Amino acid sequence: MRLVDSIPWQAEASDAPPVRLDYGEIEVPSDLDVTYIGVLHNMIGGAPDYMREAFEGADVLVQEGPGWDKALLRQLQDIANGSYTALKGSLESLEQQRKDAPGMADWNEFYFRNLYESGVRVVIADYTKDHPRAEDERKLLHGGGALNQEAVRRIFANRDRHILTSMVGKISELRRMVPDIRDRSPLRVLMLFGAGHYAVHDALAAAAEEQGVTSFSSRLLFQESAALVLGSDSPDQEAAARQRATDYQDWIRTPEG
Repeated sequence: MRLVDSIPWQAEASDAPPVRLDYGEIEVPSDLDVTYIGVLHNMIGGAPDYMREAFEGADVLVQEGPGWDKALLRQLQDIANGSYTALKGSLESLEQQRKDAPGMADWNEFYFRNLYESGVRVVIADYTKDHPRAEDERKLLHGGGALNQEAVRRIFANRDRHILTSMVGKISELRRMVPDIRDRSPLRVLMLFGAGHYAVHDALAAAAEEQGVTSFSSRLLFQESAALVLGSDSPDQEAAARQRATDYQDWIRTPEG
C-alpha cells in the first residue's frame, strides 16, 4: 500500500488557509520535522507496508485513540520498546474485534507488529476515557447518520482542536523532560491518524508560520486506500461519509468554522 500526496475526496475539499480550529494560545515548539500520514484503519487495498519504515524514521509517534487511558499508553510504549509480553497481550485483545470488524482488527495487528521494537516514543493525543466530550465521539461513531450537519461539524472540530492542543503540549513536555528527546535536532514527529483529521496538520503548520517558528517543516501524506472514508461495503454509507468529510474540511476553513 503506497503513500500519495492527496486522495480524491480530500482534493475536492478546500485547501485555502488558514484552518480555523480556534486552537487558542498554543506555542508550537521549534526544530520539528513533522510527517502526517492519513490512514484508513482497514486492510482494504493491501497492507500498509510503509509503516515499519515510518516508525523507524521517527523519534515520536503521535496517534489518535478516543477513550484512551494510561494503561493503553503504557502497553503501546512497551511494544515499541520491545516487550513481547505487551505485543502478545495486544494481539490477544483483538479477538472480539476480529468478529465485529475483521478488517480493522487486521490493521491493528499489522500496526502492533510493526510498532514492536521500533523504539519510537508513543504519544496519544485524543480524548481520555473520562473526558467530558468522549461521549460525543461515541455518538458520532455509532449514530452519525442521526446527527444534523451542525452537530457533526462541531464534534469533528472539538476533537481536532483537542488533538492539536494536546499534541503540542505533550511534545513540548517531552522536549523539557526527556534528555534524549530534547537533544534531537530536528525532532522527527510522525502523526498517524485517520485521514479525516488532516486539518490538524494544516492548523499546526499554519500556527508555526504565524508564530515564526524556526526550523519547522511538515509534509502531508495519505495511505492510498484512505480514498475510502469508511471502508464500508455500502456505497450509500461511503458516499454519505465522504460528503460529511468534505463538508467539514470546507467549513473548518471559513470564518463560521
